[in-house]
Amino acid sequence: MRREFGKNDPFKFILSKQQAWAMNNPISLDGSRNNAYVKELKDNLFPPRISQDLVKEFSTGGHEMKKHMLALHSSSALAVNFFETWRTDPGLLDILANSLFNESGFQSIHFETSYPTGLLGTAPHLDIFLTGENAKPVAIEAKYTEPYSKVISRPKIAKSYFKEALWAGLPKSYSLLTRIHEGELVFQRLDAVQLLKHTLGLSKHFMAGFRLFLLWYDFPSEVASKMEKEIEVFINETRDEIDFQSLSYQEAFLCLHEHRSVCPDYFAYMQERYFMTD
Repeated sequence: MRREFGKNDPFKFILSKQQAWAMNNPISLDGSRNNAYVKELKDNLFPPRISQDLVKEFSTGGHEMKKHMLALHSSSALAVNFFETWRTDPGLLDILANSLFNESGFQSIHFETSYPTGLLGTAPHLDIFLTGENAKPVAIEAKYTEPYSKVISRPKIAKSYFKEALWAGLPKSYSLLTRIHEGELVFQRLDAVQLLKHTLGLSKHFMAGFRLFLLWYDFPSEVASKMEKEIEVFINETRDEIDFQSLSYQEAFLCLHEHRSVCPDYFAYMQERYFMTD
């Protein structure tokens, strides 16, 4: 039985916890934005030093660092906070990859990477991407409060996606996209269409294969239960076609926890901010 709390509005509960964290540290919040945003980006990130690589990577996604990443509930801020420390050293990257993906041989982590689908328009951006000469690429779509803050209505999908030849080698993915478009299958919390677009783009660039991960924040609630069921549907619908896995941030953090002595400040920060159990 899943333990539930804050079930009436998980998003507000998560945000209140983030606001309490900010007040305890203390961090200045923007009162004009309901105290849900920090005034300075460095106050929302660990470590607070913002690298030039990070600035360059997020510059491709518009004004993310000047707007959305300032939010206490920002999924991009959580992704950076979770992964940035591990890409500062090859040894740390090996620990991360072995702990989360049971693989080694990765040489880099990048944020906001795009692999075009071959269609016009803005290509979907992957939140995290791991590459290495001797490792199958790992693409990660990361979610924080999105499943708790909005219900996905029937998604609008451009007509250009409905060309069967475009999905050569991905018949199950094409069928799933069609069924979602026609309303036969409904995903209210999982952005299944986004995952399918990532699959299409990645398949055009990595003919030898890739791994697609969904990393999401599991807050005990009815919404999280619904998210889990939709993830299972997605896995079943694309089985043996997409190397897809789902992992919660809580599970990922637990996998890394045995290495807490390597980065004690990182683990203390993440534990206090995102993974307190009370």
